[in-house]
Amino acid sequence: MVACKTEEISNENFVHWTEKTDNQLQRLDEARIKYEIRDMEIWINEKDLDKAVVCCS
Repeated sequence: MVACKTEEISNENFVHWTEKTDNQLQRLDEARIKYEIRDMEIWINEKDLDKAVVCCS
């Protein structure tokens, strides 16, 4: 029999966090918070919003 591999479906919702700065990126990286850069803005995973407020404000 051949085993089937199911792909993980991502239900992540990203929210706008702030303008992109090296300082903000460093803080997010140190806190291991997933983010995306969109048009020079930082977007973070909605589930990490409270964590980002604590580490990056």
